[in-house]
Amino acid sequence: AIRDVYKRQRHDEPRIVERKPSAPKIDLFTKYVMQAGFQKINDGLFANEQGLKYKRENGLFQWALLSISGSIKRRIWVKDACLEENPVEMPHEIWSLIVKRSDNYAILLRDLNGAPRLIEGTNLLKMRDQNEIDLKPATYRLVMNLA
Repeated sequence: AIRDVYKRQRHDEPRIVERKPSAPKIDLFTKYVMQAGFQKINDGLFANEQGLKYKRENGLFQWALLSISGSIKRRIWVKDACLEENPVEMPHEIWSLIVKRSDNYAILLRDLNGAPRLIEGTNLLKMRDQNEIDLKPATYRLVMNLA
């Protein structure tokens, strides 16, 4: 426990308050995979009893779901944000890949209760087509035309 000394007012005696250290915050992706029955192997790898694995990636998508044979089944983009509370900004390249091959991609957000919410690419496109979500340009890249 951590001990802190506080003074209430100028004339009061200091009092010692015991504070318990807070539990380390579990990131959204770890929470998601643990709830799905995966165990942490190391910092960049989770596996389940069926032999599926989630492996950290160094690209636009932070995680990949691997089959038993090791081939990539789906890539996941993680954003600790709630779509129902605020707009979610994602890189244009991610949306483009979801549109091209929606079965291969998903995004992981929070729901209103803070729980992980995986939205597969096919569902994102369905949500767009049914006007449940709108796409709004958030950033543009300016390039000098030297011609």
